[in-house]
Amino acid sequence: MTRKAATLHDHWFDEPNRHGAYKGERIDRAEFDALHSRFYRISNLTDEGIPVDSWRRELEATMNAD
Repeated sequence: MTRKAATLHDHWFDEPNRHGAYKGERIDRAEFDALHSRFYRISNLTDEGIPVDSWRRELEATMNAD
């Protein structure tokens, strides 16, 4: 899944929550983006969510192992 596809709908960032303990809160877009980047980094993915070359080769080798 690409970074563009792996996000939340704009209303999560732009509209305050209307219910529950987090009423009035919204998700901070910059913090979400930073968390997204960290997840990709620790998952051996590029900034666009694609496996880095070394990880891709390892995945391919595992899939092609007998």
